[in-house]
Amino acid sequence: MQICTDLTSIISHFSHVRKKNYLRREKELIALGKHLRSIRMKKKLTMKELADMTDIDHSQISRIERGLISTSVSQLFAIAESLEINIKDLFDFDV
Repeated sequence: MQICTDLTSIISHFSHVRKKNYLRREKELIALGKHLRSIRMKKKLTMKELADMTDIDHSQISRIERGLISTSVSQLFAIAESLEINIKDLFDFDV
């Protein structure tokens, strides 16, 4: 039974490492967030105003801009539409 428990722990650990390293894309999320913030500020919008326009909670906008979360494509489309830009412009940044 001990071997089974150890194997489960190992699989769980490597699963977590795989998700963290391959799916998180931390540098890209931070760059996207900084770019989004830059666009929002150029449009002279507050986070609260963008949140109201997109029907996304302002705390969610904050987490996106700080690169803390990987948001959905649907939310990115809503943000781009509210900022009156093409969605591809949200990804026009260097990492």
